[in-house]
Amino acid sequence: MTLINYNLSGVRIPGYGCDVCGKQNVKLWRLNNVMMSDQTKLCIDDAARRVRVDASKIREPNVPRFLDPGHIMVPAVPSDLQGGKIDNYWRFEAVPRAGWEWWQGLPLR
Repeated sequence: MTLINYNLSGVRIPGYGCDVCGKQNVKLWRLNNVMMSDQTKLCIDDAARRVRVDASKIREPNVPRFLDPGHIMVPAVPSDLQGGKIDNYWRFEAVPRAGWEWWQGLPLR
């Protein structure tokens, strides 16, 4: 397990892409409090479709959370890698400042 160093300039994370459409290096969301083996990373458009929100009206690039029936979708900020793949995500309440800055610096689409 290797913690991600978000203080490095231009951090790119292998496998950080939408699991539905494949968009890479954009803001992604995931379900909160779901086991890693059940995680799905979603771009803004696929996350909005999942919770039945009109994505065309979402303009704010730092939209933090979406409600999903029985779950909350939160920013997918990886915490560590194992074997070059994402091994875990920061809990929404525990993301370090550098991780938030990295995520907020990603484009919405």
